[in-house]
Amino acid sequence: MKIVCFGDSLTRGISYVKGRLRIIKENYPNSLAKLTESLPFVEVLNKGVFNDNSDLLVSRIEKDVMSENPDIVLIEVGGNDCNFHWEEVAKNPDGNHEPIVPIERYLENITQLVKQVQDKHVTPFLLTLPPLDPARYYRSIADKFGHSIGISFPMSEVLNIGMGCIIAN
Repeated sequence: MKIVCFGDSLTRGISYVKGRLRIIKENYPNSLAKLTESLPFVEVLNKGVFNDNSDLLVSRIEKDVMSENPDIVLIEVGGNDCNFHWEEVAKNPDGNHEPIVPIERYLENITQLVKQVQDKHVTPFLLTLPPLDPARYYRSIADKFGHSIGISFPMSEVLNIGMGCIIAN
């Protein structure tokens, strides 16, 4: 089984460390690879690119993802889509400014990515941007909605909260 992690710098593993941009080893594709290392039939590929947005993912999905013949594609993108042209904002801070990828085009891009993956009989998964404080976020969701969505474990049994994932015992 081949899993392709497709996205922006969060997928690639870019983070600020000691005031500089660096590729960190603790990115989610590497974490997924470690979780599946006892399964020799699972291969995880990281196809994340720094500063990508959904326009750029659409332009490279065939070459970078579908050419790998994946079974599963994890798609994570959005943070750079809602960025702005900061020179324009600086020149006219009170003006109306469109994000680099307007929401309508973002939704079209996501729809196109999912369709391209599904058309090849591959399973797509859309990932959300990680919360700023994941432990607090997941604790709040579990406390508020756990009973209605079938979370039956106490938070003390959660082994790891982070990287946008909950791993429970």
